[in-house]
Amino acid sequence: MKKAGMLMPVFSLPGKYGIGTFGKEAYRFVDLLCDTGNKIWQVLPMGPTGFGDSPYQAFSAFAGNPYFIDLEMLIEDGLLDKETLEDPWEFDFGDGANLSKPRTPKPAKKDSKPAASVSVTASETSDAGSKKPAAGEDEDKLKGELSGADQAQNSKDDQPDYDPWFQADPANPDNPFRVNYGKLYVSKTKALRLAFDNYKEQGGDIKKLYKELRPETVEYCIFMAIKNNYKGASWDVWPKELKDCDDAAVKKFTKEHQDEVDFFAFCQYQFNRQWGKLHEYAKIRGIEIIGDIPIYCAPDSADAWAHRELFQYTCKGEPKKVAGVPPDVFSTTGQLWGNPLYDWKAHKKTGYKWWIDRMDYCLNMYDTLRVDHFRGFESYYAIPFGDKTAENGEWEEGPGMGLFDAMYKHYGTRNLPIIAEDLGIITDEVRKLMAETGFPGMKILEFAWDSGPENAYLPHRLETQNCVYYTGTHDNDTLRHWFETLPDWIRNYMYMYMSRSHNDWKYMPELLIRLSMSTIADTVIVPVADYLNLGAEARINQPGTSLNNWQWRMKEDAFNDDDKRKISEIVGVYGRYIKANPVPALDEESSEEGVLSENVVDA
Repeated sequence: MKKAGMLMPVFSLPGKYGIGTFGKEAYRFVDLLCDTGNKIWQVLPMGPTGFGDSPYQAFSAFAGNPYFIDLEMLIEDGLLDKETLEDPWEFDFGDGANLSKPRTPKPAKKDSKPAASVSVTASETSDAGSKKPAAGEDEDKLKGELSGADQAQNSKDDQPDYDPWFQADPANPDNPFRVNYGKLYVSKTKALRLAFDNYKEQGGDIKKLYKELRPETVEYCIFMAIKNNYKGASWDVWPKELKDCDDAAVKKFTKEHQDEVDFFAFCQYQFNRQWGKLHEYAKIRGIEIIGDIPIYCAPDSADAWAHRELFQYTCKGEPKKVAGVPPDVFSTTGQLWGNPLYDWKAHKKTGYKWWIDRMDYCLNMYDTLRVDHFRGFESYYAIPFGDKTAENGEWEEGPGMGLFDAMYKHYGTRNLPIIAEDLGIITDEVRKLMAETGFPGMKILEFAWDSGPENAYLPHRLETQNCVYYTGTHDNDTLRHWFETLPDWIRNYMYMYMSRSHNDWKYMPELLIRLSMSTIADTVIVPVADYLNLGAEARINQPGTSLNNWQWRMKEDAFNDDDKRKISEIVGVYGRYIKANPVPALDEESSEEGVLSENVVDA
C-alpha cells in the first residue's frame, strides 16, 4: 500500500507560550493529515535539548523534551493559572505576546525561590554559561559560576530596569513564528516549577511519577539534578565521585536533593502522559508517527555519564576518539561532531542490552523509527580526541548484523519498523548491510539534479519500492528557496526532465511534490513548509551553522480549505490517499498510560 505523509517538528506547531507542544494544535495537525489523505506524521527527535537547541544533541536517549509539555493542559489540570502565565512581569515566552499587552506598572517584588533548570539552551551565551570549567576546579568555584540561564533569570527578577516590553533587536522583534529559546528557557522552566509546586500542594503522589519511568529515565532525572546543582556544568568536571557515577555518592546526592530529582520526574511524567494521549488519538484516527533517533549520544548526557563503560572513554573520563565524517567536496576538513563513540565490544558482551533497551523505549513512543547515520553501524569514522578538524580520523568496524540479530531475537521477528538514513558516504559494505536488514532507505529529491541522468535519486533511477522518498529533510532548504537559488544549468535540466519551461517557475514546488508522489517509492514524505510554498524563513536547520536553527513555527490556520483540497488531490491522483478513521469521542477519564503501556513490536 502506497502512503504519503508530512514532516513536521513538534516545536514548529503553532500555539501559545513560545513553542509547539502536545496541545490542541498537535491534535489539529493530526486532523489535517486525516483531512488530506495522508497517513504519516514524521517528527524530529524529542529528547531534552541542550546548548544550541539541536534535537540531535539530547541530555538523554531515554527522556522527553519538557518544552513540549503543553501548559494549557496543565491549566486544565488545575496545576497552573492562565492569568499568572500571561502576566508580562512574570513570564515572557519570547513569542511577542507581551508586545500586544498594555504597559502596566512593575508590581512590588515578591520573595520566590529560583526555578530549576529543565535543560541548557541557547540562552547560555554569557561567558559563565558557555564556558566549560577546567578539569580539577573545586566544587565551590563550580557552584559559584552562574550559567547563562541563571543570569537570564537574575536579569528578570533582580535587575530594577527589567522591562517586559523591551526588544534587544527592534528590527527583529519577538514573534510567534520563531522560537526564542533564551526566553523560553526561563519562562517554561518557571512555569513547570510552579506546576510541580502546585502538584505537591494539592497532594500529588510523588511515587506515581516514577511508576512508568524507565530506570534510564530516572538516571536522567538524577543527572539533571546534579547538573543543576553545579550551574549547568558538564558531568566531566563534576566532583570526582559524582563524575564517576559512584553509587554511594549518587545515592547520597539524590537523598539530599530528592525534591529536585522529583521535579525532573514530574516533567517526564507529564511529557509521557501528554504524548501518550496524543499518540493514542493519532492511532485511533489511523495516523502513523515516524520518530527519529540519532545514532550517537551527546557528550554531556546521562547516557555517557551513567554508562561510561559502553563508550570509548579513558579511565579519567576523557573520550579516546570522537565521531564525525571525513573531508569531502563540501568540507575540506571534514565534520567534527565530537560525540563519544560506542565501545562495540563492550556492547556485544551484554548482548547489546543498552541498544535493545533504547529501541524498546523508542518503539513504545513511535510506530516507526528513522535511525540517523545508519552507515555508522557498518563502520564509523573515529577522530582522535583533541583534534581541531576531522582530517586525521580513520574508519573503524561497527557492530554490523550482530546488533540487528540481537534485536531480531529480542522481538521475535525480522520485520522491525525501522527506516535507515543511508545518506552520505555509502560503500558496498553499507549496501550489503542494508540488504541484509531489509530496512527501507531514504531518497531525496533535492539531491537528484547535479550529476545527470545517472543520479540515483532521480525518479526514473529508483530500483526498489522499499524506500522513503522525500522532497527534502530537516537539513534541506525549502523547495521554493532551493529552486530559486539553483544555478541556471540545473534549473534548465529540471525543465527538460519534467517537460516544463521557465514559464512554470512559480509552480515548480508543487510540480516537484507531484513528481515525488509519482515515484515507485512505497512512502513519500513532504515537509510542511514545502506544501505551504514557503521560503528560506521556514528552513529548519542549515548544517554547519549554529545560529537560527530549530526555530521555525507554522502560522495558525496556515492551511485553508483550498490548500487541503489541493493536497488531497495530489496525494490521491498518485494512489496514496488513505481514508482516515472518524474522530473519536475522547473520554475525559481515559487511561493516562494510553499507548505508553503498549509495545509497537511484541517482545
